Amino acid sequence: MENRTAQFFSLGSHNTTGRTTWLSPGGRVERQVVAGFDLFFYQQRREGSIPNPDNLLFQKLVSVIEPFELSGSNSMFWSYNDQREDTVFIYIPATRRVRRISISDPSNPFLGSDASPDDAHMWSGKNASMKWKLTGEKTLLAPFSSPRKIEVKEFPDGSIDRVFIPIKKGFEVPGWKGAPWYPVETVWSPRSFWIIEMNSKYTNYNYGRQVLYIDKETYASFFKEIYNKDGQQWKTGYGIGGYQVTSTGKDLLGIQDFDTMVDDKTGHSTPADVIRHPSRDCRMNLPLSVLGPKDFTENALIQLSK
Repeated sequence: MENRTAQFFSLGSHNTTGRTTWLSPGGRVERQVVAGFDLFFYQQRREGSIPNPDNLLFQKLVSVIEPFELSGSNSMFWSYNDQREDTVFIYIPATRRVRRISISDPSNPFLGSDASPDDAHMWSGKNASMKWKLTGEKTLLAPFSSPRKIEVKEFPDGSIDRVFIPIKKGFEVPGWKGAPWYPVETVWSPRSFWIIEMNSKYTNYNYGRQVLYIDKETYASFFKEIYNKDGQQWKTGYGIGGYQVTSTGKDLLGIQDFDTMVDDKTGHSTPADVIRHPSRDCRMNLPLSVLGPKDFTENALIQLSK
C-alpha cells in the first residue's frame, strides 16, 4: 500500500478538472457538478525534498466551476503525514468568508454523493489509519478507456500534458437497458491483482470491511468493495484508466479517466469523468514555479475567491 501511494505521488503535483454526476437508479440525472482540482504532493518529488515544516502529506484545492449557483465555491485541504485530522478551509460566495473546519470522518459522503473523500482513486486515505490483510491473488479483467498506447507531450519544464478519453455511460445511450452508470465503451484486459482487505482502526469510521484490488505491476486500484458494519455489501467502486507514455518513455499507466461509486443497496450511483476545461490548465508533474506551497495558504485561497 505504501508502494501504491508512492506510485500515485510519482505522477507529480498536477491540476485537472472533473465532472461528477448524481444518478438515480433509473438513470435520471439529479445533479452535475464541474470542479477544478489542484494537488500538491510533498513526497516522491522529482526535484528532491522541499521544506515541510508542517509535516504535510499533500494539499488540495477544489474550485467549483458549474453549475452557476455553486460557481466560486472553493475548498482547500491539508492532509498531514501523521494521524492529525485533515484541515479544511472553505469559501462560500454567499458569505464572502473563508472558514476553517476539521474533517473528523473522511468516510462520510462528499456533497451528498455515493463517494467519500477516502474513496478518491478507490483509496486516498492514510494507510496508517487502517488494519491491512493480504487475502489473495487473482487474474481479473480490468477496464481501460482505450485499447491503444497514447503518447503525451512532455514540456521543457518537465510537466506532462494530460490526455483524457471520453467514456460514454449507459444513461447517455438511447435505449440502453443496463445499469445507467455502466461505462459502455470500456476495453477489458486481463491483469494480475492483489486482493487486500482493510478495516479502520477507529470506531467512528462509517464503513466496515473494505476490499481493494491492486494491480501487481502498476499498483493502481481498479476495484473496491465496501461493506457496512453488519458485514453486508454496501457499495462498489470502479476506476478506469488509459495506457499513456511520454516521448521520453515515462510510463503513466494507472491514470484514471473515469471512476464511479455505486450504492448496491439502492442502485444510486455517482460516476465521475476527468475532462479538459477551457478555463483551466491540465498538466502533471508541475514545477514549484507553477504550483507550490505558496498556492495553498489561507491568503492564497482568499485571493482566489475574490
